[in-house]
Amino acid sequence: MASGEIDFLLQSFVEAVNLADDFSIEMTLSVPGGVVSGELVTAQRWMREVAATLETGTSSPSDLIADVYREQAAMYEARRAQHKGYLEGKKPRFLHLRDASWMIAPAPRGQGVFWRGLLGDVGGWSLGRFAAVAA
Repeated sequence: MASGEIDFLLQSFVEAVNLADDFSIEMTLSVPGGVVSGELVTAQRWMREVAATLETGTSSPSDLIADVYREQAAMYEARRAQHKGYLEGKKPRFLHLRDASWMIAPAPRGQGVFWRGLLGDVGGWSLGRFAAVAA
């Protein structure tokens, strides 16, 4: 695949996930800079969960940023509901992983992060999570 070219199968898979009410599956992606592994989730779930991690219950800047993520989640949900399973001409450009980890040897596995990437930057992918084997 040429750089920036999007794998139609991966794009279709991400589209199907985004159109689900709530769905997740573990994936491993080869991207510039390494390999990232995590749980592919709907865009709206990813936005809601990121917002929840930012909330402090005050009027802090992090709460304002959380509001932006909640608004984006609502937009994704409205678009999904409006089209009821088909987004004509609106192919996904991003995929969303939760509990994502970069595969760097020999790095211990800690708590994962929220990861968002351009579909055009994915050079390869597989279903399932990449995990180091204990020696």
